[in-house]
Amino acid sequence: MTRARELSRLGNSDILSIDSSNNVGIGSLTPDAKLDVAGIVSATSFSGSGANLSGIVAGSTLSAGSGAQRVVVTSLTTGTMTAAATDADLSWNSSTNTLSATTLSGNITGTAATFSGDVSIAGTITYEDVTNIDSVGVITSRDGIRVGASQSISPVSGTLTYYGDGSNLDGIESGVVNFVASGTIANGATVIIKDDGTVGIVTTTTSDTPTLGTGVTFLGSGWGTPAPYFFASTYDTTNDKIVIAYQDNDDSNKGKAIVGTVTGTGITFGTPVTFGGSTEYTKIVYDSANEKVVIAYIDNDNSFYGTAVVGTVSGDTIGFGTEVVFNSATTDDPTITYDSINEKVVIAYKDDSNSYYGTAIVGTVNGTDISFGDPAVFNSASTSIPAATFDPDNGKVVIVYTAGAPEDVPRSTDYGTAIVGTVNGTDISFGDPAVFNFATTDDQTITYDSINEKVVIAYKDSDNSSYGTAVVGTVNGTDISFGTPVVFESAKTDYLSAVYDSTNNKVVIAYQTEDDQPYLHSLTLVMVQ
Repeated sequence: MTRARELSRLGNSDILSIDSSNNVGIGSLTPDAKLDVAGIVSATSFSGSGANLSGIVAGSTLSAGSGAQRVVVTSLTTGTMTAAATDADLSWNSSTNTLSATTLSGNITGTAATFSGDVSIAGTITYEDVTNIDSVGVITSRDGIRVGASQSISPVSGTLTYYGDGSNLDGIESGVVNFVASGTIANGATVIIKDDGTVGIVTTTTSDTPTLGTGVTFLGSGWGTPAPYFFASTYDTTNDKIVIAYQDNDDSNKGKAIVGTVTGTGITFGTPVTFGGSTEYTKIVYDSANEKVVIAYIDNDNSFYGTAVVGTVSGDTIGFGTEVVFNSATTDDPTITYDSINEKVVIAYKDDSNSYYGTAIVGTVNGTDISFGDPAVFNSASTSIPAATFDPDNGKVVIVYTAGAPEDVPRSTDYGTAIVGTVNGTDISFGDPAVFNFATTDDQTITYDSINEKVVIAYKDSDNSSYGTAVVGTVNGTDISFGTPVVFESAKTDYLSAVYDSTNNKVVIAYQTEDDQPYLHSLTLVMVQ
């Protein structure tokens, strides 16, 4: 009865219906196909074309054969999948077991990949082993670059440039450049590059014909009158003025200064200004950091104490601060220079109260005042006529002198000597002395050639008929060495003074010959074969 009851349900049109076209409907009264099922059809398998089925992507299977296949990738675990873009086709090659795609996007993860063509990466690629790299940007290697044996690094075109530390490279000499020598050059000799690219040693040549302007008398009747004496000059770079300090013999030997203005080859002067009482051995220097001149001198009115004063140029005149004693004892032969690195003045002098020892002291300018550190002895013997300059390339003070003076005590040597000093705060220390003339030396003067980075010493060689002579010195640390001396005046010379002309790159030496006529002599550092 149960089976009959189930079969009887087929007679119910709501369950099974057949229309005039023999379309069968299950749960459908109006079937529009041979089989129209209103509900879910379940089967162990289906066969035939599924092209007219909705809710699935046609052709979304991979077959074992080669050719274009289409894969739909979705995060759906239930529901309906949508079709992938048409350029997402994968190509499978069953012979090589290779899966290829026109375009892949997103992150790709794998253990290995082989590319037969170019690979373009817009961001950063991190890699360990790569055979060939063609980078249009910068390649950063975290653990270094290793080049195989018998291999080399070379540019495809142009010049290959290296940066960074090359100390581990072999086949080259660190800090060494090879040049062609011009003539014979001794080992360790200082050289300069010539115009033709070769190198040669430094020596000196002289010129007897410097071009001079017209002399101008700033006091007295001219050269040879007793009015001005112990005069010295410096250049105020801030105000573009010349300042001359001197002893005025016509006015109780007072220390005075006058400001000069250079125009073309001429010079005009302001009115002399007194800075002290009876003075001797006046020397002057310009302190560029404080824009002041500093004058060192012997104060005859104060027991011949070594004294200094600061001057300020204004227009064509000059004003002074308070005089300050730098050596409270009888002092002789002061000289002064300016250390532009440490912004200090250095005064060298003969300390008569201390066995005539050569002594130096560091001064610090503050406004119109000056203060001093402790004195330091640079020559523990009788010292005569010190002269000083500053080597800014080595940051050193260089002092030249002779050991003694005829009017003081018997001299153990008359040799021309130089010593290098190093300023540290308000103190100064010295290296070992070096002799530049193993003969009686007098009237030595020194200046610094900033182009060739050398000091030039001019002096009277008393053992060679008092001829005017010059020698080049090279500072190395706290030491100094010298070239071969050159005679620039084959006659007796006196009162030598040297200065460097930075415009014409020449050292200019002023001196007086035995006929009491003043002369200028220009000295040029040049290259010779």
